[in-house]
Amino acid sequence: GVCFYSSIRWNKGDVLLIDYFIQLHSENLKIEVSGKSSGSGTLGGFRLQMRSDKQSVYTGEPLIVTVDAVEPLNGSVVQMQYMPPEFKGFFVKPVGGERQFRRDKNTVHELRYLLIPQKAGSVTVSPASIRVGVKDLNAPADPFGIFGAPVKWYSLRSEPLTLEIKPL
Repeated sequence: GVCFYSSIRWNKGDVLLIDYFIQLHSENLKIEVSGKSSGSGTLGGFRLQMRSDKQSVYTGEPLIVTVDAVEPLNGSVVQMQYMPPEFKGFFVKPVGGERQFRRDKNTVHELRYLLIPQKAGSVTVSPASIRVGVKDLNAPADPFGIFGAPVKWYSLRSEPLTLEIKPL
């Protein structure tokens, strides 16, 4: 398999040609972005969002970044695997654990982080990401009812967060 990370937002249908890692006598590798992974942070009502209580702070001034995984109450989500954002340039402390609550017709899984910036400048916090296991209703049913519904996995990520850090 190929593992690829980019801070560039890729849209369905975008094509990436990779020849840097390919040996001289081989053909170019063509990767097309499919609809299975969403950079927008949404999937059938499931959303992954990241926000900050302040957009501009001084070096050493604390701020809170919150990541919300908003899950619809339709029961289709079977499992979630969360990967936190990278907080480069910050001292970081998780605030409590996961907090769950209902909002409208959704369950919100909230994680909060206390960040203290170490240096001045414009800093971008990388996106949080999550793998979401959803019941695959199109898969053949288990005739014995032992294994339950098959799961189809999707990857989502939040938008990155840009913060202005002012010098003291």
